[in-house]
Amino acid sequence: MSSKIVLTSIASHDHISIQLALYYLKAYFLKYKSPGSAASKIDIKILIFKAEEDWKRIAENIINERPNIAGFSCYVWNIKKILRVAKEIKKTRRSVKIILGGPEASPRAENILRKESCVDIIVRGEGEETFVELAESLLCGRRKLSQIKGISYREKGRTAVNPPRPQIDNLNNIPSPYLEGLVDLQYNYRDDSVVTETMRGCPYRCHYCYYHKEFKGIRYFSLRRVEKEFKWILKKRPAVVYLMDPTFNSDCKRAKEILRIWNKHNRESSLHLELKAEKIDEEMAELLKLARVSKLEIGIQSICPGALKLVNRDLDKLIFAKKARLLNRKKVPYEVQLIDALPGHDYDKIKQGVDWLISLRAPSIVIMRLQLLPGTYLRENADVFGIRYAKNPEYFWRDTIALSSDDANKIDRLREALDILYNRGYLRHTLFALKKRLGVNFCDIFEAWQDYGPHSKIAGDRTVGNPLGFIKYLCNRYKNLKILKKVCAVYLEKDFRFQPQPHPHGRRIK
Repeated sequence: MSSKIVLTSIASHDHISIQLALYYLKAYFLKYKSPGSAASKIDIKILIFKAEEDWKRIAENIINERPNIAGFSCYVWNIKKILRVAKEIKKTRRSVKIILGGPEASPRAENILRKESCVDIIVRGEGEETFVELAESLLCGRRKLSQIKGISYREKGRTAVNPPRPQIDNLNNIPSPYLEGLVDLQYNYRDDSVVTETMRGCPYRCHYCYYHKEFKGIRYFSLRRVEKEFKWILKKRPAVVYLMDPTFNSDCKRAKEILRIWNKHNRESSLHLELKAEKIDEEMAELLKLARVSKLEIGIQSICPGALKLVNRDLDKLIFAKKARLLNRKKVPYEVQLIDALPGHDYDKIKQGVDWLISLRAPSIVIMRLQLLPGTYLRENADVFGIRYAKNPEYFWRDTIALSSDDANKIDRLREALDILYNRGYLRHTLFALKKRLGVNFCDIFEAWQDYGPHSKIAGDRTVGNPLGFIKYLCNRYKNLKILKKVCAVYLEKDFRFQPQPHPHGRRIK
């Protein structure tokens, strides 16, 4: 009689996405299950659900598969819904073993097992080898749970924590889900992003991040494997391929070779990746341009040396500015990310970071909300740093020594104004004219926009309902109406095209 495992996750957005971790588990199991054993009769099905999907409907879909094991890949955005689904499954079919894994389950293993009776086992850390042993233990009786490294489980009313599992030394031993034919790109992902990775691990040990605790050191898939996978994926012509490498150019020579491989096989897909700007040189910038990069994520987090030191980061502003100008010259799109409530940050320091990045003409700037993630140094020392945060997902900060809850609201308004006026381009060029002629900072303009009354809803987005009215308001606020016509001329020449107005030629300034 065959057994069945359902591996599932819930996406962070409202469309289906490739949950690569689950496909790795299935690929590894199919390759390394014990030959000739009952494991050959185990059927593994992967189900991915949209974020908007009702939890009862998710549970019903899983129950209808009649699995012996239901495994969930857990992240900060889906853990609450997953636990509700797990409870519903247990209520209907108590015999189903519920297994959790992923970065939201690993550091919380004992806490979850203590509070959630619906959860049977939690896989900690890298899961491929552990999954094979668990499946054979639970469904084939090949070994006891006590013999499986890297799991926590409930035994006789107590929580058992087995020793951690060593990492897989050679990543090439993990089969590619794409090359093994486990992922069908033809239908679901033609107009969406496809994810893959060329490495595991990160050279940095940032105090707000959990990733480096999952992976001790850096390991690489061979370039031969990378090329085979790229070639297969790019034949399907997905819109975007997202490399999940946390710092793509940690090894610059290797990163350039990967970009050359990409450029060799790519025809019309774009590339999305994360890297460290200071490590970019002229050759890499040109390769990024040729790679049809749609988005580079560059997380500097802060420009304040004190804040960076407290979270184990660094930034050379002179080098960063030089590399930003290089990317601008090559017309490579990138997004620079700041984190708001880091230790050592107050509201003024956050504004200084935004102003500096706009002065560099970074194409997109995002102020991320600090999350105190389980297992991170920052969360474990939150009291020392004076940070209060929500104890339930998504663990956002509430206040700090230097930032009150009122400051949190101010940062939210600043974040919104930055996105609309600068990132989306509604007043991008006009901002520079206003700064120069009024002698103010960019964030002063964003704050003034929040004070300005006539906003409107356009196409579902809160945008500038009357940009010329706002410019007049701002000039009047700083008692300099003499520059009004010149600034309005800049707006009408360079930014007016971004305004979704029904009558584009009907405005005049008096």
